[in-house]
Amino acid sequence: MTYVNLFIEFFKIGLFSFGGGMATIPFLYDMAEKYNWFNKDLIVDMIAIAEATPGPVGVNMATFAGYNAGGILGAIISTFSLVIPSLILVIFVVKILEKFSNNKYLKEILANLKPIVIGLIVAIFLEILLVMLFKNNSISIKDLDYKFILIFTALFVLIRKKDVNLIVYFILAGFLGFIFS
Repeated sequence: MTYVNLFIEFFKIGLFSFGGGMATIPFLYDMAEKYNWFNKDLIVDMIAIAEATPGPVGVNMATFAGYNAGGILGAIISTFSLVIPSLILVIFVVKILEKFSNNKYLKEILANLKPIVIGLIVAIFLEILLVMLFKNNSISIKDLDYKFILIFTALFVLIRKKDVNLIVYFILAGFLGFIFS
């Protein structure tokens, strides 16, 4: 029965926790109260081990908790059941995208997402870099000025007009952001 409960509990975590591995922590506390697999004090150790080992934090915590509750088979079951909801969702999305792969509206949407994704990645990179360099509060949207908007707009137009590898645009965006900041 332990293995069935592991499967159900970690499937629920995989289905309902959004926001990365740390979003699974409240579920683990609930599990600690509901079952005797681990106690609340062990959750701190689980987080430390999950952060220190390679791989996604949520998967590492599921593996650790499953192993603690049911040995190697428990680790396999909890890890597998945690990722099943995401796997099903990805398969579903791929099937839908395959059906509409020739749809001009979908192609337009995906083409317009490229500069947005690049902008988000560059913004996160610069925010982390600034925090690392200056050890102060991170930048926010209200701190954006005309230079950022100009760089974003220029890259948006370039991406729409020139079919160049996105890595080139990523490097260009980082370089321009660094120069104008």
